[in-house]
Amino acid sequence: NQYAAIALKKQRQEIVIKEIGVLRAKKLPMISVGYNNQSFTGFQKVDGVDKYFSASKRFSSVSAGLNIPLFANAANARIRATNSLLEVSKAEYADTLALQKLLLQQLILKYRKDSQTWAHYKNAVSEQAAVIYENAHLQYYNGAINFLEFSLLINEAIKLEAGYTDALHEINKTVIELNTYKSD
Repeated sequence: NQYAAIALKKQRQEIVIKEIGVLRAKKLPMISVGYNNQSFTGFQKVDGVDKYFSASKRFSSVSAGLNIPLFANAANARIRATNSLLEVSKAEYADTLALQKLLLQQLILKYRKDSQTWAHYKNAVSEQAAVIYENAHLQYYNGAINFLEFSLLINEAIKLEAGYTDALHEINKTVIELNTYKSD
């Protein structure tokens, strides 16, 4: 499908946009909060005295933190580099889209040309082949031409009909290619 190339370029563009978002998020302060709960079973020394702790005794702690990025130059440089990648990605997408539009226009022109060729064979050339067949048979049976001349005339008619078949094949191929494009 011709649209796979366009979808791929669009997806790459979206990935770069997400990368920029991630890099910008890394520059923001980060708040962390934690809670810890443990239990010790058995004897433990507390102030030099052995004391027994059962599983029902729990020790809890809470922690909180604030991480502030101090050196943002590296992150800013990565963001600028990724922005450059985004511009390249946008240009590639635009180029691919333009190429696909051009290919579609060329297919439409080819279809018109193939239609005219097929119509010419369908109308004029098919009648010519029929006339050649008829005249060749009449002349041969009446003795006006020999078998070699008859064969040459029949061969000429077959060539005309083969041209019709080739034209029909070409227009069908073009229609199949056009059908791979979705209407927007």
